[in-house]
Amino acid sequence: MPELLTLDEVAEKLKVSWETVARMVDRRELRAIRLGGQPRRSLRVDATELAESLKRWSAGGDAA
Repeated sequence: MPELLTLDEVAEKLKVSWETVARMVDRRELRAIRLGGQPRRSLRVDATELAESLKRWSAGGDAA
């Protein structure tokens, strides 16, 4: 089963605010899964997807 991170957890790992991570999701720079409930607080990011995105960004690749 994949490890799903809250936007708060992603923000902590990236050392940015929760709002920044939410904007990244809104701009489709980071994929998230909606689990239901409140619109943004119900979003989760797959830890593997986050790691792949970090590699892509550090290599200068497209953010989306």
